[in-house]
Amino acid sequence: MREGLRLVGALANTLPRLEAEFALQTRIAIPLIAIKSHAAPEVEQTYLQASELCERLGRSSELLPLLRGLWNCYHVRGELLKGYDLARQLVALAEEQADGAGPPRAYPPCLGLHFVLPRPV
Repeated sequence: MREGLRLVGALANTLPRLEAEFALQTRIAIPLIAIKSHAAPEVEQTYLQASELCERLGRSSELLPLLRGLWNCYHVRGELLKGYDLARQLVALAEEQADGAGPPRAYPPCLGLHFVLPRPV
């Protein structure tokens, strides 16, 4: 997959290139976590890049799991303030996308932060 990212990166900055890069970035995160851990800088970079591409492509419905992966990275590293800020984004996005079937999927990360940070989420 890394070779695919390298090859895609050499292409002109077009919509098909962005879509191909997005597909590769979203698929590489889980294997990276398995090999290196949630806390690896490569995992953070992958989720940041995938999130940026997701926004550029207008795919907000696919952003929630990417931000959750990034939140996991910060949580495992103990970067709680970064996690806090991201948790707030997660809640806002989850509530925006809520279907009324239950609590938004972003609530679990926020509940954990509520107990360790002095600021309310």
